[in-house]
Amino acid sequence: MKSIKSIKILTFLITSLSILSGTLNKIFPSLIAFPDLTNLLSLHANSLSSFKIWQFVTHLLIYPAPNGIHIFYLINLFFGIMILQRFGMAIIQVKGEKNFLFYFFTCGIVSGIAAFLTMIHSGSASYYAAPTSAIYSLLVATIFLFPKLDLMFLLTPSIKGKKLVPGLIGVILLINLSSGDYTHFFATLSGVVTAYLFILLFWKTESPYAFMQKFDQTITRLSEGKITAAFKSTRLDKYTDNTRIYDINTGEAVLSEESFINACLEKISKEGKGSLTLYERFRLHRYSKKTAKK
Repeated sequence: MKSIKSIKILTFLITSLSILSGTLNKIFPSLIAFPDLTNLLSLHANSLSSFKIWQFVTHLLIYPAPNGIHIFYLINLFFGIMILQRFGMAIIQVKGEKNFLFYFFTCGIVSGIAAFLTMIHSGSASYYAAPTSAIYSLLVATIFLFPKLDLMFLLTPSIKGKKLVPGLIGVILLINLSSGDYTHFFATLSGVVTAYLFILLFWKTESPYAFMQKFDQTITRLSEGKITAAFKSTRLDKYTDNTRIYDINTGEAVLSEESFINACLEKISKEGKGSLTLYERFRLHRYSKKTAKK
């Protein structure tokens, strides 16, 4: 299968930044003032207070090597890249490149936020980095999209993916919890939960487990209309004069820019600003910026 551009870029960034952090940070500090890549790209408890907002994204692009490059580090990096390559491309074949990137970074950023909050709560002076939680989210997506897929782990015979993946993630969570590594525990847990909700609510794909079906359907019913309604325009007919312009696809009346703005202002005066949907707020904000430029 031909590699996809986004997979190539992610592979290059993660591999190069990881190797550089494990070599240059050990060699150059004693010779020249070379920036510490691990410190620069990883999440810290003071990432917000020091205005290093980029770390909520860049922590996904580096496997830290505090003790330098060694065989176990290379094995960990190899398996991470392998999962990204194989499962990432399979997801892209089904959902497309944009959906894959949105999913990967959403799960990774949410897990980073969980790690960040944990470090603040525990007063940790350490850091958090590695695309591990985002990699786990790819495994979760794979068993949702390909429920009958068989997987192999190391030298084991083929095992049903929907059995292997939760077992593997469960072992990782148990190791983190028993060792007191709460930062990685909550990061991994939040990444997996985010992956599940994302796939269920945005990709409309239920889990492959029969015992989860009722729960999946309950979550879906609760979310129906509430998520999409927040982003689409409500009917503003009662706040404006009727228009003779109609959408050929929906058959609904289309308001001109001026009529839409007037209707929204009328709605605010009668029901308050909180009655506006996110779409209406966005369009009002865009209109105010446009008029400000003029």
